[in-house]
Amino acid sequence: MNNQTIGVAVIGTGFGQKVHIPGLQAHHKTEVLAVYNPDLEKAKSIALNHNIPHACNTIEEIISLPEVSAVTISTPPFLHYEMAKQVLSAGKHLLLEKPTTLKVEEAQELYH
Repeated sequence: MNNQTIGVAVIGTGFGQKVHIPGLQAHHKTEVLAVYNPDLEKAKSIALNHNIPHACNTIEEIISLPEVSAVTISTPPFLHYEMAKQVLSAGKHLLLEKPTTLKVEEAQELYH
């Protein structure tokens, strides 16, 4: 990764694997550096199949990677708020699939 490239982690391996990973890998300014799945073996398999260096099964592990400056989240909506809150609290950029959250108040909190 060079200083012109944005290091990205992908959380969510359904839509994330089908859409986010290929899209990010196709763009010359992004590099997918990590993938998250709660099942570490599944994360490792996806990482291997897509030539992604890090496979993680915790959000803490994803956000602790210094080379990751952005995270995409495409998990089931009931998981969005807590995951997004952790990502934003770590100072990472965030692409969060819709619906943002299941409660307006949570979406407003993430916005602020």
